Amino acid sequence: MARKRPNPADFRFEKKVGETLTREPGQIFPYDFSIDTLEDCTVYLLDTIAQVTGDKCKNCRLHFGPTEGPIFLRDCSNCIITAVCGQFRLKNCRDLKIYLYCSSDPSIEYSSNLVFGPYNFSYPLQDQHLQKAKLDQNNNLWSQIFDFNKTEGEIHWNIMQPGEFEEMEWEKPELGDKVNPIRRSVRYGGDLQEEIVEGSQEKGVEGLMSFDIKTGQKEAEQAMQGLLSGAGNQAQPSQNVFEEENDFFGNQPQSGESGDIFGGTTQQYSGDIFAGSSAPPYSDAFEPQSSGDIFGGSSEPQYSDAFAAQPFGAQNSDPQYFAGQESNQDAFGQAGTAPHAPTEEDLEEIERTRARDAENQEFMRKLYQKDEKERAVKDEKRRKAKEELKLWYDNRAKMTEQKRAMNRDEETYKKQQKAEFNDKTSWKKVASMIDFKEDRKDVTRMKSVLLSKKNEN
Repeated sequence: MARKRPNPADFRFEKKVGETLTREPGQIFPYDFSIDTLEDCTVYLLDTIAQVTGDKCKNCRLHFGPTEGPIFLRDCSNCIITAVCGQFRLKNCRDLKIYLYCSSDPSIEYSSNLVFGPYNFSYPLQDQHLQKAKLDQNNNLWSQIFDFNKTEGEIHWNIMQPGEFEEMEWEKPELGDKVNPIRRSVRYGGDLQEEIVEGSQEKGVEGLMSFDIKTGQKEAEQAMQGLLSGAGNQAQPSQNVFEEENDFFGNQPQSGESGDIFGGTTQQYSGDIFAGSSAPPYSDAFEPQSSGDIFGGSSEPQYSDAFAAQPFGAQNSDPQYFAGQESNQDAFGQAGTAPHAPTEEDLEEIERTRARDAENQEFMRKLYQKDEKERAVKDEKRRKAKEELKLWYDNRAKMTEQKRAMNRDEETYKKQQKAEFNDKTSWKKVASMIDFKEDRKDVTRMKSVLLSKKNEN
């Protein structure tokens, strides 16, 4: 038997004020759900959900069950939200308190005064719903928020203080005990000992780096280079690839030398390993040193490095002979000197990039303004339509009441008339049904007929 097609109205709440709106376990899965234009409402979506969209919720409490896809809320204010989801995104929202589990970095856009805390809601069968949504409770990035509109000096979101945290629940005894399978930090009364990471860690040591649209490519690269320099990640140009603080056998490299993994030393070298020069490009593990070989034997040479001589007899050849690195680079292409000054073409490309960025910014600003104008026009049309609809219903109710009053009066009159017929003769009954008003054209014949009938009686 074919599955009954669901009614779309069962998967949305819209235009409600001061109501408690509930979908219990088993009433949503596996479909999407949407909420729109709610005020002073409490919403319970207690099932596995494909994804959730919400618009224009004000002074509401929104409780979302495990959602496999995204939860996307727009134009919401002064709400309390509990959510378990794969993605969480806010746009044009303010004054929200959010208790969250999210398996990816939550993102906010054009939003402010947001407080994030760990997930806190309990209800029956939630552990089963979490499994259906394919969410890993150990991969919780609720605190790693990414702000698309991060501005220096402005704080758009904060992490909830432990004193603000509170647990919430919904219960129905016939469904079983209420559960919350999401673990949380000991800071909020849970059992996790790990440190809470604040801000997105997807890129950079301080989270995703956000640049203004006016920022050019060169400025962005300089900011990233400064970030790496602060973290101590700049490459040392003359450092051996295998150089560490101590070598494999614990020997400390001498000044001006770098240690290989077997404790040997390597003289600083500025040539290519294949280009050849008067000095060996590196010290091989089996090549004897002036103070003795690695096994403490005689200082006389025991072995020769296969790469000490020029390859294929190419003595004093061009350093570029085998397309090796330049003299200020090591064997793996690490730069040994500062980058060259930008050429005229580089400067022109930078200017073109800035111009494109400015053009894109202006284009996005115009799109945003157009979107806001269209939204305002739609809101005004909805308001007028709502007023006209209310007026139509009021007039309809008034006319219906008038019609009912007229029907009652007519019914009363007919009942009285019927009661009077019982005391009249036939001709009087007929006469009572005839209108003898003066505006009639000619009633003489009718009168004569009636008089004749009266005389007959």
